[in-house]
Amino acid sequence: MQNGKINGPVVITDHQHFAGQIVGDAHVASGGSFVLYGQLTGDLHIEPGGRASVHGMVCGTIFNNGGLLTLLGMAGDIFSDGSAHSTIDPVAVITHRR
Repeated sequence: MQNGKINGPVVITDHQHFAGQIVGDAHVASGGSFVLYGQLTGDLHIEPGGRASVHGMVCGTIFNNGGLLTLLGMAGDIFSDGSAHSTIDPVAVITHRR
């Protein structure tokens, strides 16, 4: 598991667990897997074939463009296309949901 502070943008192409702060955006590529326990100050982009599990906070928007998302923590907003699969836990918080 990585922790600390990283300046983005960050591209995840393998399996990453992160418990610190990413300043900027993160992109989960096809075949990538990202588990966030910390904070992402920008947006999270999940590409087709990518997986993300958010236990911490995404200050921006999560764009699920055909991947697999599990939200257990907090996000500013979520946009999913028709091929995306998103699971939002009942205790999760979406601050700007319309």
